[in-house]
Amino acid sequence: MKTETKQPEAPAYKAPEIDMIPVESSMLAGVGHDGNQTLRVWYKKGAPYDHVGIPEEKFFDLVNAASVGIALNALLKETGIKGIKLAEVA
Repeated sequence: MKTETKQPEAPAYKAPEIDMIPVESSMLAGVGHDGNQTLRVWYKKGAPYDHVGIPEEKFFDLVNAASVGIALNALLKETGIKGIKLAEVA
């Protein structure tokens, strides 16, 4: 007789409160960081996304970049961290 083992469900993501900084960008409205490991990115056409695992110093590099959009794309490609769409978080 075959028994199935059920995997436990992951806890629901609880988005931290993050103050946003407006940025000059064709694709981004603003960015913010919780001071720990969460980078929030608000796209002009869409919802905000949290990227968990981004240190605060990377956030400062991002906001001081000549192009925030290019720097964000490079950072996400480098880290491989996927975003959590906040509109989907209850």
